[in-house]
Parts: sequence; C-alpha cells; structure tokens
Amino acid sequence: VCVCVCVCVCVCVCVGADEKLKSRQLVYYVADNLLARSNAAFLLGAYLICRQGKSAVDATRPFASIEPCPFRPFRDATYLPSDFGITIYDCLRALERGVELGWF
Repeated sequence: VCVCVCVCVCVCVCVGADEKLKSRQLVYYVADNLLARSNAAFLLGAYLICRQGKSAVDATRPFASIEPCPFRPFRDATYLPSDFGITIYDCLRALERGVELGWF
C-alpha cells in the first residue's frame, strides 16, 4: 500500500473543514478497509496539526488506544516488497516539522 494522500488533498481537507466547521459539526466517515481508515486518520490528524496547532502526539492520541491497530502502515510507491512501514504518527510528525519550519 502506498501513500494515497497527497499534499494537495491535505490542504483541501484542512481548508474545506475550516469552512464546514464555521457553521456546523463535521462528521467524517470512510469505507471499512485498512487503507481508507489509514488515510482518514492521517487527514484528521493533519487537520489537527495544520489548523488547530496540535502536536503529532496529540493528533494521534484519539487512535492510540484502539486494539488491534485498525491502520495499515504506509510505504513507498514501488511494487517491490517493502521491508519497512511508516506509521501514521511518522507521517504526522513529518507534517508537524514542516509546519514548524513554515512550509504550511
């Protein structure tokens, strides 16, 4: 499974959620599969980091106690077998660092 969330989608979700949350509560739901849940958790965490000023630790806290883990690790986009997995926390920590550097 490769990372299916690009920076453009992340920005669109953050800006779109801001607009929706001005006047009502936002409910976000996805298909019941590992990839969809993983992408959704990343996008929700990205919103918390980019728009609410939360840390990666705070953004992953709502999902941390779910057992067994309902997310699939991300990986590079090649078709070769992957010998590592990148967690949602890893991705959100990288995004948090980008925000700290003023890249978002």
